[in-house]
Amino acid sequence: MGLGVALPVRLGPSLGSVFYVSVSGSDVNPGTLASPWRSVQKALSVLLPGQVAYVRAGTYAQSLVMSRAGSAVAPITVRNYPGERPVLRPGGSGSMDYPVRITKGAAYFRLQGFVIEGAPLHSTVNVWVSDGQQTSLPAPTHHIELSNNEIRNGTGSSVLVSPNTDSVQLLGNLVHDSGDGSTQHQGIYFQGQNGLIANNVVYRTPNGFGIQLRGNYPDPDTVVEMPVRNVIVANNTVVGSSLSGIVVENTGTDITVVNNISAYNGSYGIRGYYNGSGAILPGNRAFNNLAYGNGGQYGNTSGTIIDFSGGNLIADPLFQNQAGNDYRLQTSSPALDKALADYTPSSDYSDTARPQGTGPDLGAHER
Repeated sequence: MGLGVALPVRLGPSLGSVFYVSVSGSDVNPGTLASPWRSVQKALSVLLPGQVAYVRAGTYAQSLVMSRAGSAVAPITVRNYPGERPVLRPGGSGSMDYPVRITKGAAYFRLQGFVIEGAPLHSTVNVWVSDGQQTSLPAPTHHIELSNNEIRNGTGSSVLVSPNTDSVQLLGNLVHDSGDGSTQHQGIYFQGQNGLIANNVVYRTPNGFGIQLRGNYPDPDTVVEMPVRNVIVANNTVVGSSLSGIVVENTGTDITVVNNISAYNGSYGIRGYYNGSGAILPGNRAFNNLAYGNGGQYGNTSGTIIDFSGGNLIADPLFQNQAGNDYRLQTSSPALDKALADYTPSSDYSDTARPQGTGPDLGAHER
């Protein structure tokens, strides 16, 4: 077996026409580098399969909605212009003012390289991958990639992936300061099907879990109750959640939690949680993770929600500078060379190639 062979395939490149967005542009322009569009929404509203929009530096305050589809061989990409870091914020303060909402009709779409911040209400999140309140498969929103973004400082959770979505991949994002602390919110709240959560650095969740996987019952937000199903949570680093670092609820099935570092969280590093809904669904495993300094390291409530029998470590990960939120590993870290290659992406959070030693490292950072 080789590096990452147990992980789902990532979206391919977008090789079609290239367009540009700039705060100095206009949406009546042709979208060239010399005459760019003004709004990111313009790109989301017109791009065709395979096309790319590069967004120049600046702050874009518009409650973005994506409902267009690329294809399996020609995904749509909206990303930062190389070397620049554009900021996406909501366009207002109402109940639908999500900085980014990816909803019914969106498919084969990549959003990459942004700072996304400022969801205004407890009922909003910074990025919502929405099922459009649809209730039947095939999922109306599928094959979505959020990669290399910094998602931060919203009133609600940072990322919500709704139940009837398929093949959503969260890759190499920096997720922090999720919620204002007055109400429970999560860094990443994942309810979808056939997903991948990998290489993310999640820290400082003041009132909630770093990463939570949960079906949509007993309090459904769609008419049809469905579990969170077949999701891999691999090579993430989760630090400083007031509650547990990584949580799988009893309404999850076939969840794999592997190669993560979960440290200095208020409750368990990795926890199987019973929410009182009745059935405990099968197939959830957590193995080859490292936990340290949490309120508890590994555990279940009310039955075997997660099977921890595959072996997990308890050891100080030896971060470079925890106080400064630098979660790279020191040269003596016990997490070095310990990741299972089959579940490890070929590059890390900062796009460093794995492995750099005799084997890949646990957590989001390689060395």
